[in-house]
Amino acid sequence: MTAAATAATVRTVPDSDSGTPMSVAIDAEHLTVSLGGPPVLRDVSFAVRTGESVGLFGANGSGKTTLLRTLLGLVRPESGHSSLFGTEISRFGDWKLIGYVPQRSTVAMDAATVAEVVASGRLPHRRPFVPARAADRKACAAALEQVGVAALARREFQKLSGGQQQRVLIARALAGEPELLFLDEPLAGIDLPSQQALAETLHSLNESGRTLFTVLHDAGPLADILQRRLTLVNGRLDRDEATR
Repeated sequence: MTAAATAATVRTVPDSDSGTPMSVAIDAEHLTVSLGGPPVLRDVSFAVRTGESVGLFGANGSGKTTLLRTLLGLVRPESGHSSLFGTEISRFGDWKLIGYVPQRSTVAMDAATVAEVVASGRLPHRRPFVPARAADRKACAAALEQVGVAALARREFQKLSGGQQQRVLIARALAGEPELLFLDEPLAGIDLPSQQALAETLHSLNESGRTLFTVLHDAGPLADILQRRLTLVNGRLDRDEATR
């Protein structure tokens, strides 16, 4: 973990196998969220250790996306709190540590090229209106290579297949060199070969030490890379189980 991530007092929890204390990347405590009506999330608590790959499951309407948005600070809870790398989300500011891969259906890129989409992932590292530096270009090139889409750099994002678009969005997140990656339904709308290629990419990322928190309806080929499964039922955390 970088010095920035360790600047705060990071809570530790014991490793489920060895009992060795491990630092916590995501800490949610008694989160309740209403969005102006009945509770969407009800008293949700869990912690994700650094380096873990955790899947969040649940039926449509169970609260998965609301929980993800709450963890990212986009939704304010009625009660409870959450933190990233030991910093309360309302005070968290080191967004260079965080990568976010949204659902493809929510992304509009117009005529942007793959290279332009990936370059936008460097914005947390750059001051406004300052041209890209050598370090920015190097990080983007490395991200494109890592997910296997370097050959598509000049193509228009909107003209790619669903699987290619998903890998480009992951490359955009990786260009920021995050330590924690949030993914929202990364398998949605892509064919099985693309899902398998994506699973290999995410496995490599997790093996390199990145923490993954993935919202899923069905694990598919990603089942083998998950160490834990969290399951929401009607806004409550119904199960928290180790998968290996």
